[in-house]
Amino acid sequence: MLNVSGISTSLDLVIHYIETHHIDILLLTETFLLKGDLFTQWAQHHQYATISGDASKGNGGLTFLIRPHFPHYVHRSTDPTTTQHNKLSIVIGNSLTVHGFHLPPALSFADYQTVLGSVDFNSSSSVICLGDFNTRLGSFTGDTRNTNPRSNYLLNWLTVHQANLWNRISTFGQPTFESNRGTSIIDFVISRPNIFSANPLLSIESDINLNSDHHLVQFSFKLHQQPQLLPTSTLAGNRRLWNLQRLEEKDQHPNLFVLSGDTATKHRKEATINQRINATNGFYFEVVESPKDFINRVGIEMIQAIHSALDNSVTPRTPRPKTWKFFWDAELQHLADIRQQCYTDWKQHKHHRRSLIGSTHLWSLYQQACNNLKKAIKAAKRRHWKKFCNDMSDSSSNQVYSVLKRLRKKHTTNHCFSHSEGPEVAANVMADYQRHIFGGRSIGLFNMESQQITTPPAHH
Repeated sequence: MLNVSGISTSLDLVIHYIETHHIDILLLTETFLLKGDLFTQWAQHHQYATISGDASKGNGGLTFLIRPHFPHYVHRSTDPTTTQHNKLSIVIGNSLTVHGFHLPPALSFADYQTVLGSVDFNSSSSVICLGDFNTRLGSFTGDTRNTNPRSNYLLNWLTVHQANLWNRISTFGQPTFESNRGTSIIDFVISRPNIFSANPLLSIESDINLNSDHHLVQFSFKLHQQPQLLPTSTLAGNRRLWNLQRLEEKDQHPNLFVLSGDTATKHRKEATINQRINATNGFYFEVVESPKDFINRVGIEMIQAIHSALDNSVTPRTPRPKTWKFFWDAELQHLADIRQQCYTDWKQHKHHRRSLIGSTHLWSLYQQACNNLKKAIKAAKRRHWKKFCNDMSDSSSNQVYSVLKRLRKKHTTNHCFSHSEGPEVAANVMADYQRHIFGGRSIGLFNMESQQITTPPAHH
């Protein structure tokens, strides 16, 4: 998890880090995101930020990022009893519930209690809570700063639910927030101890700078009850793609209508096709096969025929992954390396408790490196925007419309029905719902009601 305090310039480095360090799920707090998605191929679940008055940006905001080809089903969980902007919950594989929190200092104590009180540690076999609690627990976690009024309630909440605060156990005294003004331990990971098959590992990545005063907190664990895996056929990596632009090559058209296989196989396929086409009594059903099985088999054979035709004509292709480096270049990477080195120098100087003047100077160098990188990123984005505008002006109206359609789709929130027990259950529930709505059961009732309606007498 990481508090990003707005991600207009920091997401590029964050995505690069989590991709190179094999992180499965990342909780981002204070995203300030009001709508749409972040620019990344990672799956996303959002609790959007709130906005008040004439403010130009949102407050708060939570996002779960799930790596591509994550092998478990992830379901967004909602609490129908309360409207909360400070908690985001997901269910993984129908056995692990993860609650993400951002409890800002401005949140009232009553709302703070309400948010924590909504957590049910018995909702699934495993429950993990993590996020920015903005609660200082003093000596309980080894925090050098004094406790605040929330501390007693949180400590009592941990006791009532028999939950462990893993910062106290694994990283006692290590700050999760650090700036030139001081340090604090406010980003917590909480769970019951009996859900793990081995001791979990919690680490505070204080040596890497991701453009935030908060450090990245990593939590690695193995559960007693592992979340169920997705069926292989539902993984995104099995999606088949073809070079469809080759359909413009007319010499490939004959291959679309050629049956694959040896001569005997071709004759057998042709005979089967002709038999079905020329059947005089409607669809031909074999005695050993029900109509449902027949339709399913025909559908499978049709898909296989289409795939075979595309393989033999336009040829398959591998998916081209999206990249977070759409504007990143060697110059930006060099400035990012300088910023990281300045941050490391300041950390080492501070750790060895050397002169205050030297520490202040190194902090100034670090701030200057941050500003240089921010300016360079903005300049790079402006260059790419100008190039994009020039390309649009030279494109045809159809191409411009297609690009604008993709841009609008990117910033549109897509709602997808899901179920905590997985995609198959979600599909069955939706099918039952559609069958109930469109199955015709209410037609008879409607006709009966319409027959009971009498025409009122005409007035003279």
